[in-house]
Amino acid sequence: MRVANYFLPFFSLSFGSAAADNDAAAALSHKPSSVRTLHQWPLGTWAENIAVRPNGNLLVTFISPSAALHELNPASPPDTSDPAATLLHAFANATQATGIAELGDAPDVFAVVADSTVYRVDLRPAADRAGNNNNNKNNNAANNGTAAAVTPIATIAGAGLLNGMASLPGTSILLIADSELGAIWRLDAQTGAPASILLRDPTMAPSDADPNLPFLGINGIRYGADGHVYFNNSPLRLFCRVPVHPGTGDVAGAVQVVARGVLADDFAVRWEAAEGEVVAYLAGLNDNVVTRVTLDGTKEVVAGNLNSSAVAGATAGAWGRTPKTGTTLFVTTGGGTGLPVNGTYVEGGKVVALRFKQ
Repeated sequence: MRVANYFLPFFSLSFGSAAADNDAAAALSHKPSSVRTLHQWPLGTWAENIAVRPNGNLLVTFISPSAALHELNPASPPDTSDPAATLLHAFANATQATGIAELGDAPDVFAVVADSTVYRVDLRPAADRAGNNNNNKNNNAANNGTAAAVTPIATIAGAGLLNGMASLPGTSILLIADSELGAIWRLDAQTGAPASILLRDPTMAPSDADPNLPFLGINGIRYGADGHVYFNNSPLRLFCRVPVHPGTGDVAGAVQVVARGVLADDFAVRWEAAEGEVVAYLAGLNDNVVTRVTLDGTKEVVAGNLNSSAVAGATAGAWGRTPKTGTTLFVTTGGGTGLPVNGTYVEGGKVVALRFKQ
């Protein structure tokens, strides 16, 4: 696939995107000081999900034009330029690539969902891969000539629509949202043993409540530093969490609805000291916004608006991992492909950098 390397500023079809919060404080500001398109792909591209490598590079999964994984370095070229994106892997036998998560026990080794199969994407130096105790037998598989060693972990029999994915810190456990079944699957990436359904709950069930999101249910999923698994239901506009045992993922309590009336495809979570709790940043899909949500259910739009292309069709988010990018939220978009901005405007998917002050 040929990757475009150009910069397109966003525009607003009505009243502009969210304004910056200029108040300096020790805690993270609620609104970004800048909202900038980092890289944009051609029209027809849907960037679905994002993860950040230990070196700060961004990994982006694609639904369209084909199932693929791309990488870009937000720090080089300098911030004023548009960094080129590199195709790491094309999932030739899949129709779409959705969830991505770094394995909790293997830094710089990621899992990617493509249709009903979960793949391992090993980005460590080749010399280090031989010592990988996670499915050693697969490490000699062909990797399409890329810098990544891509091997299948497991195909989930009985899966509906696999979507978002999270990992448990310090383990090889993956939790995968199934939007069609309204459930969370648990998969051990080390053994590749058959996956099992961890939890099915009414808050995860597919719904026809939103005609633009037919028969989807649970969509995004993340593990929070407070021992909860967070998830959202797109058509029901629910944001929820459930406590789990951190070593196994076993459910440890009831599902709690954190917020209602907020649309998301996927989201990012982080512990914020000022709040003393996990705070979520929801990528608002057809609402074309990013919404900050706290555990008391307070919702605040921090970027975009319904008629803005700033984060048109926002799909997911991930926080930077370097000293320079640690307060930057990187947001992927589908460019309004699912529902055009203002009913008419569609653009290529992109990565947007939301830089927050500290």
